[in-house]
Amino acid sequence: MNLDELQGLIASGRLTQAQAQKLAALPPGAFCTHRSWSFGKVHSYDLVLGQVVVDFQQKPQHKMQLDYAAESLTAVPPEHLLARKAADLEGLRAECASQDGEKLAAIVRRFVADYGDAARPELLEQILAPEVVARDAWKGWLNLAKRACRKDGCILWPTRKAESIRCVEKPPSPCDALNERLLQARSLPEVLDVAEEALKKLSKIDDLKQMIPKIVKEIESHIAAIKDRDPAVVVEATWVRDDLRKMLDASAQGADISALIREVHDLHDLMTDLSPNRQRHILPMIKKAFPDWEQRVRTLLDAASQALISEVVAFLKQEGKAAGLRDIFESSIREGRAGHDLLIWTCRNREDPEQAEWLPSLINGRLLAAILNRMENDVIFATTRRRNPLALLLSEDAALMADLVRASDAEEARDLGKRLLTNPAIEDLDKRSLIARVIKVSPSVQSLLVADQQAASETLIVSWESLERRKDEYEELINQRIPENSREIATARSQGDLRENAGFKAAKEMQAVLMRRKAELEEQLARARATDFYKPDTSAVNIGTKVTLVPLDQGEPMVFTILGAWDGDPERNIVSYQTPFAAALLNRKIGEEALLPGENAGRRVRIEKIEPAVSEFDAQPSPPSA
Repeated sequence: MNLDELQGLIASGRLTQAQAQKLAALPPGAFCTHRSWSFGKVHSYDLVLGQVVVDFQQKPQHKMQLDYAAESLTAVPPEHLLARKAADLEGLRAECASQDGEKLAAIVRRFVADYGDAARPELLEQILAPEVVARDAWKGWLNLAKRACRKDGCILWPTRKAESIRCVEKPPSPCDALNERLLQARSLPEVLDVAEEALKKLSKIDDLKQMIPKIVKEIESHIAAIKDRDPAVVVEATWVRDDLRKMLDASAQGADISALIREVHDLHDLMTDLSPNRQRHILPMIKKAFPDWEQRVRTLLDAASQALISEVVAFLKQEGKAAGLRDIFESSIREGRAGHDLLIWTCRNREDPEQAEWLPSLINGRLLAAILNRMENDVIFATTRRRNPLALLLSEDAALMADLVRASDAEEARDLGKRLLTNPAIEDLDKRSLIARVIKVSPSVQSLLVADQQAASETLIVSWESLERRKDEYEELINQRIPENSREIATARSQGDLRENAGFKAAKEMQAVLMRRKAELEEQLARARATDFYKPDTSAVNIGTKVTLVPLDQGEPMVFTILGAWDGDPERNIVSYQTPFAAALLNRKIGEEALLPGENAGRRVRIEKIEPAVSEFDAQPSPPSA
């Protein structure tokens, strides 16, 4: 399409000169965007009818009047990411799969050129995933792209979610970069992040000292605003401020941090926000601030991070309190107070020579029971779908499971093995691997695996909705994810030496994961029997009932719904009938008591009410139509 061909329409008044010039930039084969129909490709023109045909992604072969097309379509250049994705998808995939930082930076630079102020990371994901970069590989790819941009120096990644990626002509100086971040900081934690970075770089970049008065002023204005509301944050801010002042004047007097600590109501909140280095230095200040410092420090351990646990253990040993460490950890584990990090820290440090006098005796069946309890509670009450960190620990530490059960007698080992096989936080394939490790040190557990294999042939009771979800997952796996993975392998293979090809290795690892999941789904779907849970037997707790439980420790009543194998929803207190939690309730009647598995050796409850679960679940009297 050119202006000469449009002259007749201009002469007849059907097009203006400006409209004709816009259309001349959109010949057949050109790419364009529309505010409603998004990205498209010009297919053809019909000058007799005064129409242009455009293939939009969601509206192929769409006919538009020429004057309207001229006003509403925007030409997209061939180098635009959308145009490249449409015209050379394999080439763009190969560039993104490359480990070459310059190529990755060039892609991001092109993205910024295409979208300007709208070039936010989430938009980049919408454009590239999953057609160019697989959804599962996106996070890793984005980290590589960020590193490439940092190395480039002229591509600035945003510090806030709502900000855009920007390109500058030359890299900003350290002072300019910190000043920009300080100007953008809206909260005290953001200002403190700037201050901490300044403290790290001051020894290497002397020019940063000119920033200190400005940062100190910002910190003090925030302290004045929150002093009475958040004393824990005030302690950290005051400490950082004083460190900055001392960088300018070594004789500067700081505030009495111990006095500020006395105003803190929750020491755990204070310690959580501090870096490991500051945690190390604040422990002696806690000792100075409180006569009962030892008890206060001990209480930090239950919910502390692994880094803080290391600092607390080192501090107590330094203060001559090493003899009590075993009792502290043992009681926390026994009473169910130990958090994820304390359990993980205990396992990971079992061979640390510095803890050899007290820690190895804690590596036993009781610790494994505490781990399994915590994992099950996470599934029942958690609000996240991320893989459980304790499950990862058990799976990745090949020697841990054997170490935990080595001292157990046959009865305890079988009990732990049974709980492991029924734990909903552990994937089926991991269960087999973990139980095999147990069998090596306790062969009597082998019978549990045989029983589990027999159970694998039993019918699974599921809802119609969950069955459809599993079928949809299987269809997506077969028709999208596995073919997509095959393309990634082919693309990575084309990059050359497979021994040094990280993309190829990652794609092959993902292939193994996808094929395992395919086998799991096929086995599960073959065993599934769907039901609508219509009119369950409410004379006792059964599948399809909603149960009101009254804790015997005077706690608040709880309501749980027992549904199918795939219907668990912790956020709505819906549990699968296969879980130990549900097993503790099934077949019990109103007025009977049950011991729920969990912390502190479980929780005893009384069954107050049993009713159909219809209000919690939309029952379908017949299977969904095809």
